[in-house]
Amino acid sequence: MRAHASGGVHPRRMVMLRRSARFVFAIALVAPGCRKSQPERAPAAPLKSPAPALSAAPRPDEPSRARPRAAQSPREVVEAAQRYHAERRAEPLRELLEPQVRTAIMELLEGVDQVASANDVLQARLKARLGEGVAARLDRSGVANAVGPFSPAARVIDEKIDGQRAVVTYQIADRLPLSEVNLVLGDDRWLIQSDQPIPGLAAEMRNLAEALRIVADRVESDKLDADGAAKELELRQRPVLDRIAALTKK
Repeated sequence: MRAHASGGVHPRRMVMLRRSARFVFAIALVAPGCRKSQPERAPAAPLKSPAPALSAAPRPDEPSRARPRAAQSPREVVEAAQRYHAERRAEPLRELLEPQVRTAIMELLEGVDQVASANDVLQARLKARLGEGVAARLDRSGVANAVGPFSPAARVIDEKIDGQRAVVTYQIADRLPLSEVNLVLGDDRWLIQSDQPIPGLAAEMRNLAEALRIVADRVESDKLDADGAAKELELRQRPVLDRIAALTKK
């Protein structure tokens, strides 16, 4: 399986969090001794209902259709959202999301960010005590690239605009097939669309972050060896991963 650009992680398990009509939320979780491996997949999220084909230019039979002027193109909005997320600038990021999903998506992104931050601490302590090899085996940095177009390894490929609707195509690292995110033109800007994230998922991301923080503390305080660190990580994360799996089946 190919490595993620965010840290050379070789994910053994991909749990789909939401096959959204507008973009996919997924989380790559690497677990020592986890169940049967599944191939990495990043399917393009199908639309819930047929949508008209998009074209880069306005339709010639609708020359009078007026729409507000946006300061940024759909492509620029997606790139800005990715940048704001990387910089932890919550307020400008919120403004680029459709109002009805802002709170839920921001809560999920915050939970994933907590996992990524806790993993950074765990990685630093594992490298200092047990070396690069052990740290790589217990790395959870794939989580950061599990949030669709907000992922740090996401790269915009193309945009297509049709009146007040747009589709931006992007790729995360070298994953295929490519993914898409829909946007709608608001009063003065393009807004990113999404289904509501799975209820309870943000809370489990926070629980996973706490599990990683506990493991990081144990590595330092209890002087765990490589096997001990792996067992401690499995012990702490397994209940959370099982609950996440249950949420995705509902």
